[in-house]
Amino acid sequence: MAVTIKRTVGGKIGHGSTPDILAVQKLLNRHASLAGYKKLEENGKVDKKTLAAIKKFQQVCCPDINADSRVEPRKQTLLSLNMSAADLKKWVKGVQSDDPGDAAQCIVLYVGKTAYEFNSQNDADKFAATIKQIEINGKTHQFTPKEWAAFQADMIKTLNRTIVVGAKSRAEMAYGLWEHFAELNNDQYVISWFVSLTGPDLPKFGIVNKASNAARNLEAAVKSGNFDRIGKAIKEAEEPINKAYKVMWDYQKAVIGSAENWVTALEVTKTTSFIIVGAIATPLLVPSAGLAGAGALASGGTALVGSTANELGKYNVGTSKGPADAIKNIALDTVIDGTVGAVLKGASGKKIFEGVGEQLVKKVGSKWIGKVGSPAVQKYLTAYLQNATTSGIEEAIKQVGEVIKGKTKPKDFFGKVATAMATGGFMKGFDKVVDDKLGKAVYDGISSKARKDIFGELKPAVAIGIINDVVKGSGGNFVSTGIEQALKAATGKESDTALVEAAAKKMTKGADFKKFQKMLADKAAKRKK
Repeated sequence: MAVTIKRTVGGKIGHGSTPDILAVQKLLNRHASLAGYKKLEENGKVDKKTLAAIKKFQQVCCPDINADSRVEPRKQTLLSLNMSAADLKKWVKGVQSDDPGDAAQCIVLYVGKTAYEFNSQNDADKFAATIKQIEINGKTHQFTPKEWAAFQADMIKTLNRTIVVGAKSRAEMAYGLWEHFAELNNDQYVISWFVSLTGPDLPKFGIVNKASNAARNLEAAVKSGNFDRIGKAIKEAEEPINKAYKVMWDYQKAVIGSAENWVTALEVTKTTSFIIVGAIATPLLVPSAGLAGAGALASGGTALVGSTANELGKYNVGTSKGPADAIKNIALDTVIDGTVGAVLKGASGKKIFEGVGEQLVKKVGSKWIGKVGSPAVQKYLTAYLQNATTSGIEEAIKQVGEVIKGKTKPKDFFGKVATAMATGGFMKGFDKVVDDKLGKAVYDGISSKARKDIFGELKPAVAIGIINDVVKGSGGNFVSTGIEQALKAATGKESDTALVEAAAKKMTKGADFKKFQKMLADKAAKRKK
Protein backbone atom coordinates (compact mmCIF):
# COMPACT_ATOMS: atom_id res chain seq x y z
CA MET A 1 0.00 0.00 0.00
CA ALA A 2 1.33 3.39 -0.96
CA VAL A 3 2.42 5.81 1.76
CA THR A 4 0.29 8.96 2.00
CA ILE A 5 0.74 12.27 3.81
CA LYS A 6 -1.87 14.81 4.87
CA ARG A 7 0.16 18.01 4.43
CA THR A 8 3.19 19.24 2.52
CA VAL A 9 6.60 18.36 3.97
CA GLY A 10 9.58 20.64 3.33
CA GLY A 11 10.06 23.81 1.35
CA LYS A 12 11.58 25.38 4.44
CA ILE A 13 13.06 24.19 7.72
CA GLY A 14 10.52 22.84 10.18
CA HIS A 15 7.65 22.70 7.68
CA GLY A 16 5.41 19.64 8.13
CA SER A 17 3.75 17.47 10.79
CA THR A 18 5.84 14.85 12.60
CA PRO A 19 3.97 11.77 11.22
CA ASP A 20 4.22 13.10 7.66
CA ILE A 21 7.92 14.02 8.06
CA LEU A 22 8.77 10.56 9.41
CA ALA A 23 6.96 8.95 6.46
CA VAL A 24 8.91 11.06 3.95
CA GLN A 25 12.23 10.41 5.69
CA LYS A 26 11.64 6.64 5.51
CA LEU A 27 10.88 6.88 1.79
CA LEU A 28 13.93 9.08 1.17
CA ASN A 29 16.18 6.55 2.91
CA ARG A 30 14.79 3.80 0.65
CA HIS A 31 16.28 5.58 -2.40
CA ALA A 32 19.37 7.26 -0.84
CA SER A 33 21.98 5.25 -2.75
CA LEU A 34 20.18 5.68 -6.08
CA ALA A 35 19.74 9.44 -5.74
CA GLY A 36 23.21 10.00 -4.27
CA TYR A 37 22.73 11.34 -0.74
CA LYS A 38 23.44 9.93 2.71
CA LYS A 39 20.64 8.27 4.66
CA LEU A 40 18.85 10.60 7.03
CA GLU A 41 18.26 10.31 10.75
CA GLU A 42 14.54 9.50 10.96
CA ASN A 43 13.79 12.07 13.67
CA GLY A 44 10.53 13.60 12.38
CA LYS A 45 12.15 17.00 11.88
CA VAL A 46 12.69 18.98 8.67
CA ASP A 47 16.32 20.11 8.88
CA LYS A 48 18.87 21.17 6.28
CA LYS A 49 19.86 17.57 5.50
CA THR A 50 16.24 16.58 4.90
CA LEU A 51 15.64 19.55 2.62
CA ALA A 52 18.82 18.76 0.68
CA ALA A 53 17.83 15.08 0.32
CA ILE A 54 14.38 16.00 -1.05
CA LYS A 55 15.91 18.37 -3.57
CA LYS A 56 18.55 15.81 -4.67
CA PHE A 57 15.86 13.14 -5.06
CA GLN A 58 13.80 15.47 -7.23
CA GLN A 59 16.77 16.35 -9.44
CA VAL A 60 17.70 12.71 -10.04
CA CYS A 61 14.36 10.89 -9.97
CA CYS A 62 11.89 13.61 -11.03
CA PRO A 63 13.77 15.66 -13.63
CA ASP A 64 10.55 16.87 -15.24
CA ILE A 65 9.46 18.92 -12.20
CA ASN A 66 10.88 21.92 -10.38
CA ALA A 67 13.25 20.77 -7.58
CA ASP A 68 11.77 22.85 -4.74
CA SER A 69 12.50 20.57 -1.72
CA ARG A 70 8.75 20.06 -1.20
CA VAL A 71 6.88 16.75 -0.94
CA GLU A 72 3.18 17.41 -1.50
CA PRO A 73 0.23 15.02 -1.04
CA ARG A 74 -0.67 13.13 -4.24
CA LYS A 75 1.95 15.00 -6.32
CA GLN A 76 4.78 13.57 -8.46
CA THR A 77 7.55 13.62 -5.81
CA LEU A 78 5.46 11.49 -3.43
CA LEU A 79 4.36 9.17 -6.26
CA SER A 80 8.02 8.58 -7.21
CA LEU A 81 9.06 8.05 -3.58
CA ASN A 82 6.37 5.37 -3.33
CA MET A 83 7.88 3.36 -6.20
CA SER A 84 9.96 0.30 -5.34
CA ALA A 85 13.75 0.67 -5.45
CA ALA A 86 13.98 -1.62 -8.47
CA ASP A 87 11.26 0.18 -10.45
CA LEU A 88 12.66 3.60 -9.65
CA LYS A 89 16.12 2.44 -10.71
CA LYS A 90 14.71 1.35 -14.08
CA TRP A 91 12.95 4.70 -14.38
CA VAL A 92 16.12 6.69 -13.65
CA LYS A 93 18.14 4.54 -16.06
CA GLY A 94 15.57 5.09 -18.80
CA VAL A 95 15.55 8.84 -18.27
CA GLN A 96 19.35 9.11 -18.21
CA SER A 97 19.79 6.96 -21.35
CA ASP A 98 16.93 8.69 -23.21
CA ASP A 99 15.75 5.19 -24.14
CA PRO A 100 11.98 4.88 -23.49
CA GLY A 101 12.30 1.09 -23.43
CA ASP A 102 14.44 1.32 -20.32
CA ALA A 103 11.92 3.44 -18.41
CA ALA A 104 10.08 1.82 -15.53
CA GLN A 105 6.55 0.65 -16.26
CA CYS A 106 5.31 1.10 -12.67
CA ILE A 107 2.17 3.30 -12.77
CA VAL A 108 0.57 4.65 -9.60
CA LEU A 109 -3.09 5.75 -9.78
CA TYR A 110 -5.05 7.38 -6.97
CA VAL A 111 -8.78 6.71 -6.52
CA GLY A 112 -9.95 9.03 -3.81
CA LYS A 113 -7.25 8.76 -1.15
CA THR A 114 -6.14 5.23 -2.06
CA ALA A 115 -3.14 4.57 -4.34
CA TYR A 116 -3.05 1.60 -6.74
CA GLU A 117 0.17 0.39 -8.45
CA PHE A 118 0.32 -1.20 -11.92
CA ASN A 119 3.20 -2.71 -13.88
CA SER A 120 2.01 -1.36 -17.23
CA GLN A 121 0.07 1.50 -18.69
CA ASN A 122 -2.37 -0.98 -20.23
CA ASP A 123 -3.22 -2.44 -16.81
CA ALA A 124 -3.68 1.06 -15.42
CA ASP A 125 -5.99 1.99 -18.29
CA LYS A 126 -8.14 -1.08 -17.77
CA PHE A 127 -8.47 -0.32 -14.07
CA ALA A 128 -9.28 3.37 -14.66
CA ALA A 129 -12.04 2.41 -17.10
CA THR A 130 -13.91 0.68 -14.28
CA ILE A 131 -13.88 3.70 -11.97
CA LYS A 132 -17.11 5.63 -11.44
CA GLN A 133 -16.68 9.33 -10.82
CA ILE A 134 -19.56 11.65 -9.88
CA GLU A 135 -19.74 15.27 -8.89
CA ILE A 136 -22.18 16.47 -6.20
CA ASN A 137 -22.29 20.08 -5.05
CA GLY A 138 -18.95 20.75 -6.73
CA LYS A 139 -17.15 17.84 -5.05
CA THR A 140 -15.84 14.82 -6.93
CA HIS A 141 -16.36 11.30 -5.58
CA GLN A 142 -14.66 8.20 -7.05
CA PHE A 143 -15.72 4.57 -6.69
CA THR A 144 -14.03 1.27 -7.43
CA PRO A 145 -16.40 -1.40 -8.82
CA LYS A 146 -16.73 -2.99 -5.38
CA GLU A 147 -17.40 0.35 -3.69
CA TRP A 148 -19.93 1.28 -6.40
CA ALA A 149 -21.93 -1.92 -5.96
CA ALA A 150 -22.03 -1.45 -2.18
CA PHE A 151 -23.00 2.19 -2.56
CA GLN A 152 -25.87 1.42 -4.93
CA ALA A 153 -27.24 -1.22 -2.54
CA ASP A 154 -27.05 1.26 0.34
CA MET A 155 -28.74 3.94 -1.77
CA ILE A 156 -31.70 1.67 -2.59
CA LYS A 157 -32.24 0.94 1.12
CA THR A 158 -31.96 4.63 2.00
CA LEU A 159 -34.33 5.70 -0.78
CA ASN A 160 -36.93 3.14 0.31
CA ARG A 161 -36.98 4.36 3.91
CA THR A 162 -36.89 8.06 3.08
CA ILE A 163 -38.08 9.38 -0.26
CA VAL A 164 -40.37 6.45 -1.10
CA VAL A 165 -42.04 6.41 2.32
CA GLY A 166 -42.28 10.19 2.37
CA ALA A 167 -43.75 10.41 -1.12
CA LYS A 168 -46.32 7.67 -0.44
CA SER A 169 -47.33 9.18 2.90
CA ARG A 170 -47.71 12.63 1.42
CA ALA A 171 -49.69 11.42 -1.60
CA GLU A 172 -51.90 9.13 0.52
CA MET A 173 -52.60 11.92 2.97
CA ALA A 174 -53.70 14.29 0.19
CA TYR A 175 -55.86 11.54 -1.35
CA GLY A 176 -57.37 10.58 2.01
CA LEU A 177 -58.25 14.16 2.91
CA TRP A 178 -59.86 14.66 -0.49
CA GLU A 179 -62.02 11.54 -0.15
CA HIS A 180 -63.00 12.51 3.39
CA PHE A 181 -64.13 16.02 2.52
CA ALA A 182 -65.80 14.86 -0.69
CA GLU A 183 -67.90 12.46 1.40
CA LEU A 184 -68.82 15.18 3.89
CA ASN A 185 -69.72 17.61 1.12
CA ASN A 186 -71.94 15.07 -0.62
CA ASP A 187 -73.63 13.30 2.29
CA GLN A 188 -73.80 15.75 5.20
CA TYR A 189 -75.95 18.81 4.51
CA VAL A 190 -75.04 20.71 7.64
CA ILE A 191 -71.34 19.86 7.51
CA SER A 192 -71.26 20.73 3.82
CA TRP A 193 -72.92 24.02 4.63
CA PHE A 194 -70.42 24.73 7.39
CA VAL A 195 -67.58 23.93 5.00
CA SER A 196 -69.06 26.20 2.33
CA LEU A 197 -69.16 29.11 4.76
CA THR A 198 -65.37 29.15 4.86
CA GLY A 199 -65.14 29.89 1.16
CA PRO A 200 -62.89 27.48 -0.77
CA ASP A 201 -64.16 24.79 -3.10
CA LEU A 202 -62.88 21.23 -2.79
CA PRO A 203 -59.78 20.90 -5.04
CA LYS A 204 -60.14 18.85 -8.20
CA PHE A 205 -59.68 15.09 -7.87
CA GLY A 206 -57.11 15.06 -10.68
CA ILE A 207 -54.58 16.86 -8.48
CA VAL A 208 -54.50 14.14 -5.80
CA ASN A 209 -54.85 11.33 -8.33
CA LYS A 210 -51.76 12.56 -10.20
CA ALA A 211 -49.81 12.62 -6.93
CA SER A 212 -50.83 9.03 -6.14
CA ASN A 213 -49.68 7.86 -9.57
CA ALA A 214 -46.36 9.66 -9.17
CA ALA A 215 -45.76 8.01 -5.78
CA ARG A 216 -46.48 4.56 -7.25
CA ASN A 217 -44.11 5.20 -10.16
CA LEU A 218 -41.37 6.30 -7.76
CA GLU A 219 -41.78 3.21 -5.62
CA ALA A 220 -41.58 0.97 -8.71
CA ALA A 221 -38.48 2.80 -9.97
CA VAL A 222 -36.62 2.35 -6.69
CA LYS A 223 -37.66 -1.30 -6.58
CA SER A 224 -36.15 -1.79 -10.06
CA GLY A 225 -32.72 -0.61 -8.87
CA ASN A 226 -32.24 1.32 -12.12
CA PHE A 227 -30.80 4.70 -11.14
CA ASP A 228 -31.59 6.32 -14.48
CA ARG A 229 -35.23 5.43 -13.88
CA ILE A 230 -35.03 6.45 -10.20
CA GLY A 231 -33.60 9.87 -11.01
CA LYS A 232 -36.33 10.49 -13.60
CA ALA A 233 -39.10 9.25 -11.27
CA ILE A 234 -37.97 11.52 -8.43
CA LYS A 235 -37.91 14.58 -10.67
CA GLU A 236 -41.36 13.72 -12.02
CA ALA A 237 -42.82 13.01 -8.56
CA GLU A 238 -41.61 16.06 -6.67
CA GLU A 239 -43.95 18.66 -8.18
CA PRO A 240 -47.30 16.77 -8.26
CA ILE A 241 -46.88 15.23 -4.79
CA ASN A 242 -45.86 18.48 -3.10
CA LYS A 243 -48.62 20.35 -4.94
CA ALA A 244 -51.36 17.88 -3.90
CA TYR A 245 -50.16 17.89 -0.32
CA LYS A 246 -50.08 21.70 -0.12
CA VAL A 247 -53.46 22.12 -1.85
CA MET A 248 -55.23 19.71 0.52
CA TRP A 249 -53.42 21.01 3.62
CA ASP A 250 -54.40 24.58 2.71
CA TYR A 251 -57.99 23.47 2.09
CA GLN A 252 -58.15 21.72 5.45
CA LYS A 253 -56.74 24.80 7.21
CA ALA A 254 -59.27 27.05 5.48
CA VAL A 255 -62.15 24.78 6.43
CA ILE A 256 -61.35 23.81 10.01
CA GLY A 257 -58.02 25.33 10.94
CA SER A 258 -54.61 23.63 10.96
CA ALA A 259 -55.77 20.74 13.20
CA GLU A 260 -52.20 19.48 13.50
CA ASN A 261 -53.34 16.82 15.94
CA TRP A 262 -55.10 15.02 13.08
CA VAL A 263 -52.03 14.21 11.05
CA THR A 264 -48.29 14.56 11.33
CA ALA A 265 -47.08 17.30 9.02
CA LEU A 266 -44.51 15.99 6.58
CA GLU A 267 -41.84 18.62 6.11
CA VAL A 268 -40.31 17.97 2.69
CA THR A 269 -38.12 20.63 1.15
CA LYS A 270 -36.04 20.91 -1.99
CA THR A 271 -32.62 19.75 -0.83
CA THR A 272 -29.65 17.98 -2.34
CA SER A 273 -31.67 14.76 -2.01
CA PHE A 274 -32.77 15.14 -5.63
CA ILE A 275 -29.36 16.39 -6.76
CA ILE A 276 -27.64 13.36 -5.25
CA VAL A 277 -29.87 10.83 -6.94
CA GLY A 278 -29.68 12.69 -10.23
CA ALA A 279 -25.88 12.63 -10.11
CA ILE A 280 -25.72 8.98 -9.13
CA ALA A 281 -28.08 8.10 -11.95
CA THR A 282 -25.49 9.25 -14.51
CA PRO A 283 -21.95 8.34 -13.23
CA LEU A 284 -19.02 9.26 -15.43
CA LEU A 285 -16.56 6.72 -16.75
CA VAL A 286 -13.14 8.21 -16.09
CA PRO A 287 -10.19 7.45 -18.41
CA SER A 288 -6.83 6.87 -16.76
CA ALA A 289 -5.42 10.02 -18.30
CA GLY A 290 -7.84 12.14 -16.32
CA LEU A 291 -7.86 10.07 -13.17
CA ALA A 292 -4.75 11.43 -11.48
CA GLY A 293 -5.74 15.04 -12.11
CA ALA A 294 -9.26 14.49 -10.83
CA GLY A 295 -7.85 12.52 -7.94
CA ALA A 296 -6.16 15.60 -6.57
CA LEU A 297 -9.64 16.94 -5.68
CA ALA A 298 -11.56 13.72 -5.24
CA SER A 299 -12.73 11.84 -2.19
CA GLY A 300 -13.23 8.12 -2.08
CA GLY A 301 -16.67 6.81 -2.93
CA THR A 302 -17.02 5.29 0.51
CA ALA A 303 -16.94 8.78 2.00
CA LEU A 304 -20.27 9.49 0.29
CA VAL A 305 -22.07 6.47 1.70
CA GLY A 306 -22.29 7.92 5.19
CA SER A 307 -23.38 11.37 4.05
CA THR A 308 -26.08 10.09 1.68
CA ALA A 309 -28.40 8.92 4.45
CA ASN A 310 -28.04 12.32 6.10
CA GLU A 311 -28.82 14.21 2.90
CA LEU A 312 -31.78 12.02 2.01
CA GLY A 313 -32.85 12.13 5.63
CA LYS A 314 -33.84 15.74 5.01
CA TYR A 315 -36.82 14.19 3.26
CA ASN A 316 -38.52 13.82 6.63
CA VAL A 317 -41.35 11.30 6.69
CA GLY A 318 -42.73 12.05 10.15
CA THR A 319 -43.68 9.64 12.91
CA SER A 320 -47.41 9.02 12.46
CA LYS A 321 -48.81 5.52 12.05
CA GLY A 322 -49.85 6.48 8.55
CA PRO A 323 -52.33 8.81 6.85
CA ALA A 324 -55.07 6.18 6.64
CA ASP A 325 -55.01 5.79 10.41
CA ALA A 326 -55.03 9.56 10.89
CA ILE A 327 -57.88 10.19 8.46
CA LYS A 328 -59.93 7.44 10.12
CA ASN A 329 -59.91 9.48 13.32
CA ILE A 330 -61.53 12.53 11.68
CA ALA A 331 -65.07 11.95 12.95
CA LEU A 332 -68.01 14.19 12.18
CA ASP A 333 -67.91 15.40 15.75
CA THR A 334 -64.36 16.60 15.18
CA VAL A 335 -65.37 18.45 12.05
CA ILE A 336 -68.16 20.21 13.95
CA ASP A 337 -65.90 20.95 16.90
CA GLY A 338 -63.18 22.26 14.65
CA THR A 339 -65.49 24.28 12.43
CA VAL A 340 -67.77 25.99 14.94
CA GLY A 341 -65.21 28.18 16.67
CA ALA A 342 -63.60 29.27 13.42
CA VAL A 343 -66.87 29.98 11.64
CA LEU A 344 -68.50 31.82 14.54
CA LYS A 345 -65.50 34.14 14.83
CA GLY A 346 -65.49 34.89 11.10
CA ALA A 347 -67.73 37.08 9.00
CA SER A 348 -69.57 34.01 7.66
CA GLY A 349 -70.75 33.25 11.20
CA LYS A 350 -73.41 35.94 10.81
CA LYS A 351 -75.55 33.46 8.84
CA ILE A 352 -75.49 31.08 11.79
CA PHE A 353 -76.29 33.81 14.32
CA GLU A 354 -79.22 35.03 12.22
CA GLY A 355 -80.54 31.52 11.67
CA VAL A 356 -80.29 30.50 15.32
CA GLY A 357 -81.60 33.88 16.46
CA GLU A 358 -84.71 33.51 14.31
CA GLN A 359 -85.50 30.13 15.83
CA LEU A 360 -84.44 31.11 19.34
CA VAL A 361 -86.94 33.97 19.54
CA LYS A 362 -89.69 31.31 19.46
CA LYS A 363 -88.10 29.22 22.17
CA VAL A 364 -86.36 31.66 24.49
CA GLY A 365 -87.10 30.82 28.11
CA SER A 366 -87.77 34.35 29.41
CA LYS A 367 -91.31 35.51 30.28
CA TRP A 368 -90.40 39.15 29.65
CA ILE A 369 -88.50 38.54 26.38
CA GLY A 370 -91.39 36.35 25.27
CA LYS A 371 -93.81 39.28 25.61
CA VAL A 372 -91.74 41.53 23.35
CA GLY A 373 -92.31 41.82 19.59
CA SER A 374 -90.26 39.20 17.77
CA PRO A 375 -88.45 41.52 15.27
CA ALA A 376 -86.80 43.45 18.08
CA VAL A 377 -85.95 40.29 20.00
CA GLN A 378 -84.58 38.58 16.90
CA LYS A 379 -82.40 41.59 16.10
CA TYR A 380 -81.10 41.71 19.63
CA LEU A 381 -80.52 37.96 19.94
CA THR A 382 -78.59 37.91 16.65
CA ALA A 383 -76.36 40.72 17.88
CA TYR A 384 -76.13 39.12 21.31
CA LEU A 385 -75.04 35.77 19.92
CA GLN A 386 -72.51 37.43 17.66
CA ASN A 387 -70.93 39.49 20.41
CA ALA A 388 -71.27 37.48 23.60
CA THR A 389 -68.71 34.65 23.66
CA THR A 390 -70.43 33.25 26.76
CA SER A 391 -73.78 33.00 25.02
CA GLY A 392 -73.57 29.25 24.83
CA ILE A 393 -74.17 28.94 21.09
CA GLU A 394 -70.89 27.14 20.46
CA GLU A 395 -71.65 24.63 23.20
CA ALA A 396 -75.21 24.23 21.94
CA ILE A 397 -73.99 23.41 18.44
CA LYS A 398 -71.65 20.77 19.83
CA GLN A 399 -74.47 19.31 21.94
CA VAL A 400 -76.55 18.60 18.86
CA GLY A 401 -73.62 17.02 17.03
CA GLU A 402 -75.12 13.55 17.31
CA VAL A 403 -78.52 14.74 16.08
CA ILE A 404 -77.28 16.52 12.97
CA LYS A 405 -75.38 13.56 11.54
CA GLY A 406 -77.11 12.59 8.36
CA LYS A 407 -79.15 14.67 5.97
CA THR A 408 -80.12 17.45 8.38
CA LYS A 409 -80.79 20.73 6.59
CA PRO A 410 -79.54 24.06 7.97
CA LYS A 411 -83.04 25.27 8.97
CA ASP A 412 -83.66 22.13 11.04
CA PHE A 413 -80.19 22.47 12.44
CA PHE A 414 -80.93 26.02 13.64
CA GLY A 415 -84.07 24.79 15.37
CA LYS A 416 -82.20 22.04 17.21
CA VAL A 417 -79.49 24.45 18.33
CA ALA A 418 -82.10 26.99 19.50
CA THR A 419 -83.91 24.26 21.45
CA ALA A 420 -80.65 23.20 23.09
CA MET A 421 -79.98 26.79 24.12
CA ALA A 422 -83.54 27.45 25.37
CA THR A 423 -83.72 24.28 27.44
CA GLY A 424 -80.34 25.21 28.84
CA GLY A 425 -81.89 28.28 30.48
CA PHE A 426 -80.81 30.85 27.91
CA MET A 427 -81.96 34.37 28.95
CA LYS A 428 -83.78 33.06 32.03
CA GLY A 429 -81.46 35.16 34.14
CA PHE A 430 -82.96 38.26 32.52
CA ASP A 431 -86.29 37.69 34.33
CA LYS A 432 -84.62 37.73 37.73
CA VAL A 433 -82.82 40.98 36.96
CA VAL A 434 -86.17 42.56 35.96
CA ASP A 435 -87.76 41.36 39.19
CA ASP A 436 -84.85 42.51 41.36
CA LYS A 437 -83.73 45.76 39.73
CA LEU A 438 -86.40 47.25 37.47
CA GLY A 439 -88.38 48.87 40.32
CA LYS A 440 -85.39 50.80 41.68
CA ALA A 441 -84.19 51.70 38.14
CA VAL A 442 -87.61 53.19 37.35
CA TYR A 443 -87.71 55.04 40.70
CA ASP A 444 -84.22 56.50 40.04
CA GLY A 445 -85.33 57.57 36.55
CA ILE A 446 -88.31 59.58 37.81
CA SER A 447 -87.59 63.25 38.58
CA SER A 448 -87.82 64.38 42.21
CA LYS A 449 -90.81 66.58 41.42
CA ALA A 450 -92.68 63.68 39.75
CA ARG A 451 -91.80 61.39 42.66
CA LYS A 452 -93.38 63.83 45.12
CA ASP A 453 -96.46 64.13 42.92
CA ILE A 454 -96.80 60.35 42.71
CA PHE A 455 -95.66 59.05 46.08
CA GLY A 456 -95.97 62.07 48.36
CA GLU A 457 -94.03 61.44 51.56
CA LEU A 458 -93.79 57.66 51.13
CA LYS A 459 -90.33 56.23 51.76
CA PRO A 460 -88.26 55.11 48.71
CA ALA A 461 -88.51 51.43 49.66
CA VAL A 462 -92.31 51.67 49.76
CA ALA A 463 -92.35 53.57 46.46
CA ILE A 464 -90.16 50.92 44.79
CA GLY A 465 -92.53 48.24 46.11
CA ILE A 466 -95.46 50.06 44.53
CA ILE A 467 -93.62 50.19 41.18
CA ASN A 468 -92.96 46.43 41.36
CA ASP A 469 -96.62 45.73 42.14
CA VAL A 470 -97.77 47.77 39.15
CA VAL A 471 -95.18 46.09 36.89
CA LYS A 472 -96.46 42.64 37.87
CA GLY A 473 -100.02 43.71 37.23
CA SER A 474 -101.57 45.97 34.64
CA GLY A 475 -98.32 47.86 34.07
CA GLY A 476 -96.67 44.91 32.39
CA ASN A 477 -97.34 46.35 28.95
CA PHE A 478 -95.30 49.44 29.80
CA VAL A 479 -92.42 47.15 30.83
CA SER A 480 -92.62 45.18 27.56
CA THR A 481 -92.59 48.41 25.58
CA GLY A 482 -89.58 49.70 27.51
CA ILE A 483 -87.72 46.40 27.03
CA GLU A 484 -88.53 46.34 23.31
CA GLN A 485 -87.22 49.89 22.86
CA ALA A 486 -84.08 49.01 24.84
CA LEU A 487 -83.48 45.91 22.70
CA LYS A 488 -83.88 47.91 19.48
CA ALA A 489 -81.16 50.31 20.61
CA ALA A 490 -78.89 47.56 22.02
CA THR A 491 -75.69 46.33 20.37
CA GLY A 492 -75.80 42.84 21.86
CA LYS A 493 -72.87 43.51 24.16
CA GLU A 494 -74.94 44.85 27.08
CA SER A 495 -75.36 42.97 30.34
CA ASP A 496 -78.83 42.03 31.64
CA THR A 497 -78.61 44.82 34.23
CA ALA A 498 -77.69 47.41 31.55
CA LEU A 499 -80.70 46.33 29.48
CA VAL A 500 -83.05 46.63 32.44
CA GLU A 501 -81.70 50.09 33.27
CA ALA A 502 -82.13 51.12 29.61
CA ALA A 503 -85.73 49.80 29.66
CA ALA A 504 -86.42 51.81 32.85
CA LYS A 505 -85.25 55.00 31.16
CA LYS A 506 -87.57 54.35 28.23
CA MET A 507 -90.47 53.80 30.68
CA THR A 508 -89.90 57.16 32.42
CA LYS A 509 -89.76 59.20 29.21
CA GLY A 510 -92.24 59.98 26.46
CA ALA A 511 -96.02 60.21 26.24
CA ASP A 512 -96.67 56.74 27.67
CA PHE A 513 -95.03 57.72 30.95
CA LYS A 514 -98.04 59.86 31.90
CA LYS A 515 -100.29 56.80 31.72
CA PHE A 516 -97.80 54.76 33.72
CA GLN A 517 -97.42 57.67 36.18
CA LYS A 518 -101.23 57.72 36.77
CA MET A 519 -101.23 53.98 37.51
CA LEU A 520 -98.45 54.48 40.05
CA ALA A 521 -100.24 57.48 41.64
CA ASP A 522 -103.53 55.53 42.00
CA LYS A 523 -101.67 52.66 43.66
CA ALA A 524 -99.77 55.03 45.97
CA ALA A 525 -103.01 56.81 46.97
CA LYS A 526 -104.54 53.53 48.10
CA ARG A 527 -101.38 52.77 50.09
CA LYS A 528 -101.59 56.19 51.84
CA LYS A 529 -105.13 55.46 52.99
